[in-house]
Amino acid sequence: TFDVSPSSEDREQVMNWINEKKNEFGASTSDILFVNQNSDTPFDSAFHSRGNYKPEIDSVLFSSPIGTMVGPIEEGGGVKIWKLSNEKMVSDSVKARHILIKIENNDTTRTLATADSIKNAIKKGSKFEDLAKIFSQDPGSAVKGGDLGWFRQGMMVPQFNDACFNGKKGDIPIVTTQFGVHIIQIMDKGTTSKQIQVAVVERKIDASQKTYDLIYNKANEFASKNTSGENFDSSIVKMGFNKRIADNIKENDKNISGLDQPRELIRWAYSSKKGDVSKVFTFGDKYVVAHLVDIRDKGYLPLEVVKDQVATEVRKLKKAELLTEKLNKATASTIDEIAQKTSTSVVEADNVSMANPFIVGVGNEPNLVGTIFTLKANQISKPIKGENAVFQIVVKSFKEAAPTKEYTSNIKQLSDQLKSRSENEVFNALKEKANIEDNRGRFY
Repeated sequence: TFDVSPSSEDREQVMNWINEKKNEFGASTSDILFVNQNSDTPFDSAFHSRGNYKPEIDSVLFSSPIGTMVGPIEEGGGVKIWKLSNEKMVSDSVKARHILIKIENNDTTRTLATADSIKNAIKKGSKFEDLAKIFSQDPGSAVKGGDLGWFRQGMMVPQFNDACFNGKKGDIPIVTTQFGVHIIQIMDKGTTSKQIQVAVVERKIDASQKTYDLIYNKANEFASKNTSGENFDSSIVKMGFNKRIADNIKENDKNISGLDQPRELIRWAYSSKKGDVSKVFTFGDKYVVAHLVDIRDKGYLPLEVVKDQVATEVRKLKKAELLTEKLNKATASTIDEIAQKTSTSVVEADNVSMANPFIVGVGNEPNLVGTIFTLKANQISKPIKGENAVFQIVVKSFKEAAPTKEYTSNIKQLSDQLKSRSENEVFNALKEKANIEDNRGRFY
């Protein structure tokens, strides 16, 4: 892969542009308009407390007058200028309660009229908590008289949050959110602290067309000079490139790790011969030249291809045989004596269930769990070959499940499982019986 990244010239051009904009930004009387017209990111109208920016930026903005600018500074793949746009004293938390009226049939007008009637009743002396228990459709808070307790900035949806933090203690604003219409009562406010609104002009540092062309030419030159696999590999070494491997690619695969939408490369692989070197492919910010190293025919793989996997499994089998023999020789009347003779330790496992083959501290061991439920209490088992080890166990006790008198929930659970599987199972059965060859990978 030939990665396209911004050159030093690209960086210099971005820095020149933002330096030219700095004076205009400082003189601007509408920070919102200037940012939205010139920045790669839109204006953020939120007010932020200390700690939202880097310390060196934070300290300047919180100790300077409105209009102060910091930057340009490179940050997060772009160059930024920060300008102190506004400031205010804001409570760090609010205590509030609400009555939620959900909007039925998209009739917001009617819901707002209901909310106004409830607010008027509160103003005339009706208790907020009593009305919340009767009218609120937020079950979590209605039983508590609508009380939401204390919450900080950003914990509620924006409209609700702003009404609470911008209002005064005792205010009863009405706001509409995605949940419905809320009658809010601001019960108390926490200590106030300074928060600031900052306008940011950002220009992303992206590779220019010139840079893309230079990297493409480099990739194209590599592809044209290395049309054989031997040259491909030797040139990678000479030029200090990193060779990447994409293994076990199937015809209908959609992904190759590290590449953006590589279907074109996969289709090329399935229409090429072993040893072919591709043209230059473009995937996002990468150019790719590929060498088709191997093709595995349908059917059983030859031994040399799966030799490492087979060797691993054989080693596990042979090791299990040796460990089983070692345990068989360590005859004893208790599990502790067996552990002592084999220089191992006894581990206890609680609440082992037939429904779950996972044992804490041991792992997923279905064979072990299955054997446990064939034993009697205090009976030492024969050695058991598991997924990760060989075990010898003794069951201390069994706990009988409580008798089930009502099977409705079990029936529903099994029914839902079968329903969710049925469509997929029918499709797979049809596919198996239809004897249709899947050639979609050639075209899509």
